[in-house]
Order: sequence, then C-alpha cells, then structure tokens
Amino acid sequence: MTKFFRRFLTALSACILVGFASQAHSDYLVRQEVLAHRLAEFFPMRQSLQDGLFDATVEIPRLSFFPAQDRIGLSAAFSGNSAMGVALHGHVELTTGLRYDVKERALYLVDARLEKILAGENTAYAEMLLPSLNAALGAYFQHEPIYRVADDQLLFAGTEIDITGIKVDDQGVKLAISPRL
Repeated sequence: MTKFFRRFLTALSACILVGFASQAHSDYLVRQEVLAHRLAEFFPMRQSLQDGLFDATVEIPRLSFFPAQDRIGLSAAFSGNSAMGVALHGHVELTTGLRYDVKERALYLVDARLEKILAGENTAYAEMLLPSLNAALGAYFQHEPIYRVADDQLLFAGTEIDITGIKVDDQGVKLAISPRL
C-alpha cells in the first residue's frame, strides 16, 4: 500500500467518523402548525362535570410554547350550562408537559394545569369548576396523542433511529434523535 493511499484511507475514515458523530445526536422539530392541526382533530371537547351538574364545551385551543418551563400553553374559549340554569362563557388558559411513549411512538400532553379561567361576571362560579375542568382536560389528553412518529421518520440514511428525548422549543417540540445501537 502506498503512502498516499494510506493517507487517503485515514482521511476518509476520519470524514466518516466525523459525519457519523454529527448525526449521533440531532433533533427533529415538530412544528406548531402540525401540533395545532392535530389538536383541531379532537376539539371541541364536550364534557359533563361534577356528576352531570354542569356541561362544558372547550373550543379548539391556540398553542404557545414555554421553553424555559418545558411546557406547552393552550388557550381556548369555553362555554357551559349548569343544571341550575347558570350559563357561562369565557376563556381558559392551561399548560401541559410532554411524554413520549416509546412503544406507541407517540407524544402525549401530560400534567395539565388550568392556569386561568375567565368568565366575565360569573368568574367566581367558574372558579368553583376549576378542579373538575382541570381533571377532565388532563384525562382527555392522556388518551389522544398530539403527535405520532411515522415509520419512515425512524429511518435516516439507511440507519434506524430512536427518539431519545423531547424538549419544548419556541416553534414547536424538538424530538432528540440518535442512531439505534
């Protein structure tokens, strides 16, 4: 083997290793538009609260992202009627965390926290419903993934990849990816 050929193979090997290392850990951004489209598929949410004493409807929420807290914000209009004839119309704001289910290859909203509920003159009445509405929204999100990773997304340049982490970004959710070992 000539000296030139050995140097060439050494340089080629170094380039391959650098290329593999650069792909060893990367991110895939699930954009806000994709997440908003998915939310629109399972909203408006209609729910009976407090053993049927109140029926609530939560409209399609707007998304916002809080990277510093690693949480997603949802803001939506709601309306409802009580068995006692009280009608409510207002606005709710909540935040959620994220969970990635490896088996289902799906991203779920978890740990929903109703941060604010506004209902005009009936805000005090709406505050009484806050725990029930918070529980209902939390349960609702547990069963519907906000994003599902497709089979073809788990293959990059002939290499199978795994989702190794999730992080909220200003423009969506970043899925950390690494080659499957």
